[in-house]
Amino acid sequence: MKKLFTKKLALAMLFCLLVIAIPTAALADGLTAVEEHCYIRTAPGLNGKIIYTVPVGAEATYQGDTSVDNRGVTWYKASYRGVSGWMSGLQVNLSPEYIICPGFGLTAVEEHCYIRTAPGLNGKIIYTVPVNGTAVYLYDTSVDNRGVTWYKATYDGVTGWMSGLQIRSNF
Repeated sequence: MKKLFTKKLALAMLFCLLVIAIPTAALADGLTAVEEHCYIRTAPGLNGKIIYTVPVGAEATYQGDTSVDNRGVTWYKASYRGVSGWMSGLQVNLSPEYIICPGFGLTAVEEHCYIRTAPGLNGKIIYTVPVNGTAVYLYDTSVDNRGVTWYKATYDGVTGWMSGLQIRSNF
């Protein structure tokens, strides 16, 4: 069992290295609109002025910057057809190339950084990772109804979900 896990981890890390080595131009654009009214705004958050509507299924180019608003919703800096601005994590799917690679660490940055049984605040708290404790990312993500990304991870033998608002990635 341990050998199988080690082989899978090695293959996953090799895959990540290959993805990182591919020039950015060869990657998918990054953000796919999943709602009818998927907006590009001048600033992250609902107070940003709407400057463009991206059609469902269209891909905008992710520009590598994110922001979290006061509701906990993740916003992505993006461009589409020459228009640059911010898109809500509630209205887009992030392409797999931009999701953290497996085997890399997720470090707790808050005193109450929980591992939960399921992604979202309804998941039961099963463990508290200490500040600067690093969990192993298991290459699975989920976005809750607030737009917060959750990462499946394991720490000290406990496997569950960690909020993207409470961690930073180490790669």
